[in-house]
Amino acid sequence: MDVIVTKEGRRQMFDGQLRPEYASFTDGQAFYEHDAISGSSDATDRIMFESISKHEDSIVYEVDDNGLLLGYSPAANVTATGQNGAGIFQSDITANATQEFKIVTGTLFASLADTLMTGSIDNLKKLQLIGSIQGNSSKNYSFNVSDSFLKYKITNFKPFGENPSRRKRNINSIEPPFFDKRLNHLPNFKFLPPVTKAGDRYGSYNDMNQKEILSFSDLIRDIGPLNNDPAQSNTISIYQDMSIENVFVESLRDEIENQRDLTREKFSVLFNNTNKANNLVGQMFEITAGESGNDELQKLDIIDFGEFHVESDSNRAKKHVFFIGKIFIDDYNIPTFVNIFTIVFD
Repeated sequence: MDVIVTKEGRRQMFDGQLRPEYASFTDGQAFYEHDAISGSSDATDRIMFESISKHEDSIVYEVDDNGLLLGYSPAANVTATGQNGAGIFQSDITANATQEFKIVTGTLFASLADTLMTGSIDNLKKLQLIGSIQGNSSKNYSFNVSDSFLKYKITNFKPFGENPSRRKRNINSIEPPFFDKRLNHLPNFKFLPPVTKAGDRYGSYNDMNQKEILSFSDLIRDIGPLNNDPAQSNTISIYQDMSIENVFVESLRDEIENQRDLTREKFSVLFNNTNKANNLVGQMFEITAGESGNDELQKLDIIDFGEFHVESDSNRAKKHVFFIGKIFIDDYNIPTFVNIFTIVFD
């Protein structure tokens, strides 16, 4: 059995970032025939060539620390490799027989963008991976969801809740990753004031981190209740054991939260054909009209926030949360994550 490191694997190995997580097997190079012993033809008389890395080895686009988009190209003269947020490039042979890449615009950009989006799925099929389901199985395991297209309405009130001009934020005023509530549950991002070897503090330090999200209820208070959630729809606010002043303050706060939630559009997508052994892989892209008529293709960043176990939801107790957004560099050369939308798998 040949085990080779792909082109992307060698790049990660060079950068010291190679971290194998999955192993797969393919019979794409096997020759089957009727045989009483093995069911495949004898390979001893076959001329063998050295295994190489192919296009189909690239399934998911990678983005390096410099924002360079690395991954599959549908043809030798087409690439999306470049600074994240750049466009799609196509090469032509110039008069002096050199290859020159030029940015693609218009309808050709849309066509190549669709090709790049489906390239991962096409490559996964070309690998011809060996599955755990027998070929004569009568069960249908095709991927099927209730909605394949979702459309959000952007107005002066959705999702802003008020005049959009009042909701502007300077990138320098947004919390960097070390203070971001979406990351401060990780050990490397926790508030760790310096201490002596004996465990005594050197001094008094203020924790500038955002309030940590410790439970799924904390998350719901931040993003609003999920769609079609019986546990949320049947919730009634109870203000007993409170003074009149506190009841007024709490009820007003709840009303503000409810009104704010109305401005946030939410969608529920049902996996119609699924099983407990599902292992989903997803990647998010943004296609926008860039400056000077140059369209842009950008892969969005994803924060895996982890799983929550909600005992009150007997049907869908496990909630896996992902934050989708972009990373911007502020004036102090510090990366800042800006959340665009949140996905909850349950």
